[in-house]
Amino acid sequence: MAYKDMAALRAARNTALSNSDWAMLPDSPLDEGIKVASELVRQSLRDFPSTLTADKDGKYDLKDVELPVVPV
Repeated sequence: MAYKDMAALRAARNTALSNSDWAMLPDSPLDEGIKVASELVRQSLRDFPSTLTADKDGKYDLKDVELPVVPV
């Protein structure tokens, strides 16, 4: 998915995190394997913006950026 700018990318990332918050609750019906996988993907979502590199003008090429997908 193409993102207009870093703010749009962060907004999409935040939405993905919010939509999967329930999976991290102690009473979540998910099995432990899915919970662990979800935790790892959620951490990669949190770290994702810092993995991108700006060009010399301080802009990011976000046309081919794909956020990690939480498995829930």
